[in-house]
Amino acid sequence: MAAEGGVGGSDESFISFAFAVTSVILIALYIPWMVGTGRRVMLYYQSTKKEQASTSNPLNEMYDSVAYIPRVLYTMWKDPAAIVAGAKVCVAEKVFFLRCVMPKFLKFVIRPRILVPILWFVLLTSAMYASLTFDPYAVLGLPSSASTAEVKKTYRALSKRFHPDHNKTEGARELYMQMRRAYRALVDRQAFEEEELKNVQEFSVGVALPRFLTSREHDSLVLFSLLALLIATPIFVWYKFTNDKKVPRLLWHVRFDKERVEHFMQHFGVPVDGKYAARRASRHAILRTLIALNIVPPNVREDVVSAFPPLPDFVQRCVEAERNATLFRNLGLDEKAVAALQAYMAVNGVALVDEYEAANPHMNDDPKADDFQRIPLSAYRATRYLFQQHTVQVDGALAELQVAMGGNLPSAKKLLNIHAEIYDLLDMVYLRNDKANKQLVLKLIAMPQRVSDIVDAIEPEMQLVYHRYYKNYVTQIQQQQRAARAGHANQR
Repeated sequence: MAAEGGVGGSDESFISFAFAVTSVILIALYIPWMVGTGRRVMLYYQSTKKEQASTSNPLNEMYDSVAYIPRVLYTMWKDPAAIVAGAKVCVAEKVFFLRCVMPKFLKFVIRPRILVPILWFVLLTSAMYASLTFDPYAVLGLPSSASTAEVKKTYRALSKRFHPDHNKTEGARELYMQMRRAYRALVDRQAFEEEELKNVQEFSVGVALPRFLTSREHDSLVLFSLLALLIATPIFVWYKFTNDKKVPRLLWHVRFDKERVEHFMQHFGVPVDGKYAARRASRHAILRTLIALNIVPPNVREDVVSAFPPLPDFVQRCVEAERNATLFRNLGLDEKAVAALQAYMAVNGVALVDEYEAANPHMNDDPKADDFQRIPLSAYRATRYLFQQHTVQVDGALAELQVAMGGNLPSAKKLLNIHAEIYDLLDMVYLRNDKANKQLVLKLIAMPQRVSDIVDAIEPEMQLVYHRYYKNYVTQIQQQQRAARAGHANQR
């Protein structure tokens, strides 16, 4: 056992050891936090009312943090239909769930101030259970009415089978230690209590590990796990501190907004704009064709073809490539790419257009507010909450991009305003009117198109900002060089 010093293989001693370590970590986590919080509370109540109005009350923050999970559980109990509706949205939007909902959930749960108390409570209950459920009679396989003579007789018989000198297996060793403990508890209570006290006193010199780690049967698996940990840890640390891709990561979150707004509008019962859907389908078809012909790489983004004409028009122009050379030059396509497109469209163009028109029968129809499908209020609340998780993520990325670009991104501000407008429109449709207002519904129908146009404009604006910074930098260097040359001329 761990109490004998060195490395032991007892699950009970491991639980005790883990509980002690977790208790120390818990104290180390919460004492500085409590001191810091107490200081903030004191400073808050010592400040003037004007200063208090511009800051948040630390006690309210503590209450919100403690009451968050109970509030969530109460909401789930009060409106179970919303949970079902939210689950349906998550199942339908698996990519959104994995990219947005799950990371936020894990980030909230896997926090030291939440995870460590939970782990401490689990270990405490496990240690108490192991202590309270120790039944020496059950360990020896005897009824509780067994006499001392029967206990001694049974113990001698079991010792011959499971003593480490006769049975070399790991399970026999552990069983023998439990048998000896049970025997002393029944025959020599004073020796049992002295040994238990000695185990507690000597616990600090032993390292308790679970049987799984000390058993010789699992040496290869334990060695492989340790080796993987030793290799993965430095790689993770190196990647975390050297991989500086902040702006591309923020742009990735922003680009995700186009698809999510379009999908969530449908979950809210908002009709699809046929013209916008046809425009997206046209882009996808053109991009697939360019990738199939190796004109663009497979991982290229959709906005590469944002300036291309609609698919039927593009097919016709490809067939008549000689008459549209200027268009292809403006689109950035060289002669080899144009020749490949012309040959491909001459054979497959008609089928491609027929497939596109069959998939978008309403591409020329104006959107109709009468097609609005009102969802239940509980489903609206759940869907709105999930959509809010997405927009909060995008709004945070936009705010960081604004800082990185020096506040020179007008489209970022427009996208932030559109998100707020979407919520206002949804609330007016669902919470303030029993019957949907057609004008409001038409505005919601137009939202995916507006969001897509603004998202497509953000990167060109960033390129202009970079170009402006570079031009200013070059101008500054040239001025410094001219000033240095003028200084040398004056010295002569």
